[in-house]
Formats: sequence, C-alpha cells, structure tokens
Amino acid sequence: MVRDGIKGFYRAKIEEAEGEIHEKTQNLRRLEAQRNALKDKGNKNRCLFLSALSLFVLNTKEGRKEGRKEGRDGIVRENPLGDLT
Repeated sequence: MVRDGIKGFYRAKIEEAEGEIHEKTQNLRRLEAQRNALKDKGNKNRCLFLSALSLFVLNTKEGRKEGRKEGRDGIVRENPLGDLT
C-alpha cells in the first residue's frame, strides 16, 4: 500500500517533469524558427545595402558625384554615408 502511494507520487512527478520538458522544447523550437526568420531578413537587408553601396562607389569612382578623397597611395576612398562625420 505504501509502495503504491510512493510509486504514484514519483509517477506524477515524472509526468510533470516530462510536461515541462515538452513545453520548453516547443518554446525552443519556436525561438529557433524566429531567430532563423530574423537572420534571413537581415541577410536580405545586408545584400540590398551592399548592392546600393557598390553602386554608390562605382558612381563616385566614375566622377559622377562629388566628395572624392584620394589618399597618398592614389586610391580613391569614398564615404558611403556621406559627410556625416
């Protein structure tokens, strides 16, 4: 009789812990999916930014825009953000 009570007690504890594990696993999967979605969105934005930056640099190197700065080594360096500094 006492054994049945102890077994029931521990069985309930085990089921409770398994429920928490299941809940936390689902939460982890949801957070991983959310992270991956944000990462994909960030990569798309990064690609768009780099495309725009490369077009800007190409335009300025061809002399279509002002603000060219030539270093001592003869390399033209551009500020992609304009004169914000």
